[in-house]
Amino acid sequence: MDNCVICGKSITDYSDTHTKKYCSHECRMIGKSRRHKELVEQSHKKICENCNAEFMSKRCDSRYCSNECRQAAYRKREKPESVNDNSVYIIKNDYRSIEEI
Repeated sequence: MDNCVICGKSITDYSDTHTKKYCSHECRMIGKSRRHKELVEQSHKKICENCNAEFMSKRCDSRYCSNECRQAAYRKREKPESVNDNSVYIIKNDYRSIEEI
């Protein structure tokens, strides 16, 4: 005889092939919700792509810890690099020299 992993009550197991963990359907549902909660917490633990801080996301596809980091990352992507006289800007697949702009 084993004990239920949720409530601790003793379990009578009549099966030779399967060992029971729970004493009732209610305890099994509690165990299932706990496992699901742990999996969700693990999948929502992220590292911000901008500041490298660890954060818990509300969505599974979050990439940044805050709106400020999201905006800063956008500005980094959109900001042109330092420009020389002979440089070429790439503006939405439009290649022009600086003199033309």
